[in-house]
Amino acid sequence: MSLLKLPDELLAQIARYFVHTLRDYSTVLDATISGDDYSTAFDDENAAAGRRSLLAVSRANRRLNAIATPFLYHTVHITNLASLYLLLRTFLESESAEWVQEAAMSAGLSLTKQAYKESETEATRLLLDTLRSNANASRTYRRVSQSYPVVQKIIDATVGFENGDLSGFPAAACTVLLLMTTNVTTLYLVIAPYNRAGSLHTSSSTSPF
Repeated sequence: MSLLKLPDELLAQIARYFVHTLRDYSTVLDATISGDDYSTAFDDENAAAGRRSLLAVSRANRRLNAIATPFLYHTVHITNLASLYLLLRTFLESESAEWVQEAAMSAGLSLTKQAYKESETEATRLLLDTLRSNANASRTYRRVSQSYPVVQKIIDATVGFENGDLSGFPAAACTVLLLMTTNVTTLYLVIAPYNRAGSLHTSSSTSPF
């Protein structure tokens, strides 16, 4: 029997099977972890395999794309600034933010390993390019953040200058992303990451919290 002969409702139930929720990560998330540890907290092969399966299904045809894609965004993990910026860029260019039901992020987004710095720079460029050149994305950001003039001022200032001050940009971008995920029912924040010695990390000026 062909998979495509199944009704959409049953296909959706099959797609749901591949979703890993935050409950699946409760053990590692409840542990005392540092900013760097958090970056690998979701390196679970079963979860990765589930995402790969959903991604493959979503690329098969339009019908399966419409069914599987919302499950790809069911649970999002923001472990560094690059993932924050790329996810926000996606949300600004599509309607995928409404599909997010669970989100996890660390207050130590800027405390990630040096290996992430290059991807962070590229992600920053991509997000700023989108805000500068995509009129729909710009309108969406302004509509979402209209009740937060400070956020708009920070992003507008950053977008307006090629080499502007980025110190407040992560916090503003994070605020917009959270405002866009209006259907989130579970939000996990690692507010005070500790290092392995048990001492509290010093807060960075680029932390979104």
